[in-house]
Amino acid sequence: MVVAGCYARKSTDEGDKAADAKSVARQVQRAKEYVAKKGWRFDDDLVFSDDGMSGAEFRTRAGLNRLLETVKGKHKLNVLIVSEQSRLGRDTIRTLALIQALTDADVRIFSYLEDKEISVDDEMAEIEQFMKSWAGASERRKASQRVRDKMRQLAEQGRSTGGRLYGYETKGGQRIVKPSEAEVVRRIFKRRAEGAGYFKIARELERDEVASPRGARSWSPTQVGSILSNATYSGVSVWGRTRQVRRRGTRVTEKSPDLARAGWATEVSTDCWEAPPHAVPVLRRLRRPDARAVRQEAPQVPDLHQPPPLRQGAVPEYPAVARRAR
Repeated sequence: MVVAGCYARKSTDEGDKAADAKSVARQVQRAKEYVAKKGWRFDDDLVFSDDGMSGAEFRTRAGLNRLLETVKGKHKLNVLIVSEQSRLGRDTIRTLALIQALTDADVRIFSYLEDKEISVDDEMAEIEQFMKSWAGASERRKASQRVRDKMRQLAEQGRSTGGRLYGYETKGGQRIVKPSEAEVVRRIFKRRAEGAGYFKIARELERDEVASPRGARSWSPTQVGSILSNATYSGVSVWGRTRQVRRRGTRVTEKSPDLARAGWATEVSTDCWEAPPHAVPVLRRLRRPDARAVRQEAPQVPDLHQPPPLRQGAVPEYPAVARRAR
């Protein structure tokens, strides 16, 4: 009897509008129904899934890696059920390579939405799967561009683009001052301006049992430094310093050329900054002076190995010794 399993993936890509793409559990249930209709036997041990994983990610998908490990040697999987080809991946070349790898392992792939086998065994099937893979990859890239463009627009408007900023809470896309935390931020900037270091500020906050950004009673110097170096507290919202791209089937972070800056009304620590909102953050102004600058400003110490300077018009008493000393 034909033994069937399934692979389900819920995508993080914005382009996934189909209901089946939004739930791993639903994909598994539909796969079971499809197997029953075909008269095959569904094996619950052969269910592979990745929840919240992009179709462009191929290295860190735990479910996919387990599937590939299962079919390496002797196995009992005859048929793999997916909702559609894009569940396997959204990268033109790597998705086709995955289909070929499963086919070489004597595993047939079926889509229950199309009630059709996914194969690259002949020319027409190869062209069909290539076009579907290309379409999936194209939609993924467009979805990513749409999301990034929307985030840039929000940043340029001075609105929140996600994430939590200590001292504020987000309501309706706008940052609202959180008085209890805002007072802590002002205190940190004030103590730094007075010359206190990160470690000392952190210990003072712990001594007074002030809750950290994570809600704990412990503060690290890194947390203090992160607040001091955040230009958002000066009234400048910066977005897009980095971006995530795909390299060799996985996600990597690189510097982004798409940087957006916008001013916004801050009420937390404006009075603690030594410069206008568009200037360098206070952390750089309060940092200790560069060692080279210190050396330049230090008083010149006379060189004891050199003879003392002569008065104007005087003649050295021992010119030979003076020449050797030089």
